[in-house]
Amino acid sequence: MAAISTLHEKSTDALLPDHGSNNLELAAYQHHNTASSKFRQSVGTINDRNWFSVLVFAISVLIFHFDIHRRAKRGLSDDEFMEPILALRGAAHLGMELGPWLMKSRLLAAIKRRVEGEKPPWDDLAKQAISNLQLVNETSSPLQTRAIYRDTLNKLQFWLRFSSCKPRTWLHFVWWPGAIDQEYLDLLARKDQMALIILIHWCAVMKSSPKKWFMEGWAENVSRPVIPQIGQEWDGVMEWPLSRI
Repeated sequence: MAAISTLHEKSTDALLPDHGSNNLELAAYQHHNTASSKFRQSVGTINDRNWFSVLVFAISVLIFHFDIHRRAKRGLSDDEFMEPILALRGAAHLGMELGPWLMKSRLLAAIKRRVEGEKPPWDDLAKQAISNLQLVNETSSPLQTRAIYRDTLNKLQFWLRFSSCKPRTWLHFVWWPGAIDQEYLDLLARKDQMALIILIHWCAVMKSSPKKWFMEGWAENVSRPVIPQIGQEWDGVMEWPLSRI
């Protein structure tokens, strides 16, 4: 929690100058690494006694990563631009391990009631944008990648319905990164154009999440190093996500 406290201390400030930002992030990383090490040493396997502590720790790690990634200046010279999605993917996999306990808990029932009580307006433009990408994939993608992108986009469409086009729970935030296949991540790491475009569309929907201090500017910052790598021939399919980010 010290890592989150360190970041939250400056959460309402404008982004710090490089030297101040570096010092802040270094302190947060040190707290995070210390806490992670101690937690791994104290928790062997998830059980009835510790599952809630594991859940709280996982959420604190998510908050840490959201805030670090909304602040950090990232480029495409290495795999830095992959870090945000990989962090959410790791959280999703931990969430699956916690699934048996969550399914039996009153916490999940309370979350379900709250989510069912919310009725965000359906975003037809978001659905149409993903549908357009699906059409482009079927008509333009090479055969060796078409099936990979078909599966990735099908999961993105499912996620739109699941989140009602407005991600607002921890499960909404991590579901798609956890559901995509490694083959898509390999294409993303190689900076394949369609892989980058799909990522930007996901970020555009994530941008509609409720305003939280640790997510303010996150979608924009994750997208920033990726957008310039997408060729002008994709301007048509990029029009919608760029209008949102």
